[in-house]
This record gives sequence, C-alpha cells and structure tokens, in this order.
Amino acid sequence: MGTLRNQDWRKRHNVTEASMLDCISMLKAIAAKEKISLDQAIKIYEISVQNRHIDAYIDNGDIKDEQLSGLSNYLDEITNGSGISVTLLSEQE
Repeated sequence: MGTLRNQDWRKRHNVTEASMLDCISMLKAIAAKEKISLDQAIKIYEISVQNRHIDAYIDNGDIKDEQLSGLSNYLDEITNGSGISVTLLSEQE
C-alpha cells in the first residue's frame, strides 16, 4: 500500500543521441557475435521491447490490484461499526 502514500517521482525515459548511438553499437555487436544480420538483430530487439511492454502492463495491473485491496481495507476501517458494508467488484467474483 506504500505506493499510495510514498510514491517517488518516476524517472523519465527520454531518448538522447547518446542513447541511440549506444543502442546502434549494441545491436551491431550482437549481430556480429551471433552471426546474424543487423536487420535480424533489430527485429529481435523490437520483440524484446514488446515483451517489456507486456510485462509493464502486467506489473501495472498487479499494482492496481494491490492498491484497490489496500483501499478496500481503509474503507472497511472507516465504515467499521457504522453498519455500512463495502464490497469491491473484484471481491464479488
């Protein structure tokens, strides 16, 4: 539940000329080491970036689930003894 109260600022991921040159060098080195074309190395890199995006979406969903669970706990504490019942949709399934 810490992300609701103590969320640090997220690092921005700006693309710079230096980072692009590093990426090009990395892809050339991989292509040479693995004896594949630069186009193949680029395609593999694109697939790995897509997989990273999928992982980020999954992690984001897990974080939201945790936050909603924590929020539900807070609402239960607030309504405790008041006779009000709070049920999240995810708890009804």
